[in-house]
Amino acid sequence: MAETCYDEALALYAAEDEPPALDYANAIRPMAILKEALGETDEARLLWQRAKALYATVPIVAGVTECDENLSRLG
Repeated sequence: MAETCYDEALALYAAEDEPPALDYANAIRPMAILKEALGETDEARLLWQRAKALYATVPIVAGVTECDENLSRLG
């Protein structure tokens, strides 16, 4: 299942002292999409917030904008 793969990837990034922000954000993004599709909106919201913070450090405006749009929709 995709969720297992995403969990493994996120665990690898989380284990690093300083994971590359863009790579980490790009790994969080599909998990946020999946969590929302599964109806796990609280978890999706947390993931979008984490991705937004990471995109903001790079900075990748398009990533921040996408996160804001998803967070607004989730309420």
